Amino acid sequence: MGTHVDLSHVAATPVGMRVTAQVKLVAVEDRKLRFKVECRDEKEIIGTGFH
Repeated sequence: MGTHVDLSHVAATPVGMRVTAQVKLVAVEDRKLRFKVECRDEKEIIGTGFH
């Protein structure tokens, strides 16, 4: 079984700014898990996607 990651990088973060990631489990199908990911810096969303 392989892995598929679908992410979009939408903004750059200045050096030294804090980055956080929020991950939410959105689906379970047998042993297959699907996560929604949102990354942001102190100003805005910098990336989103699914794993």
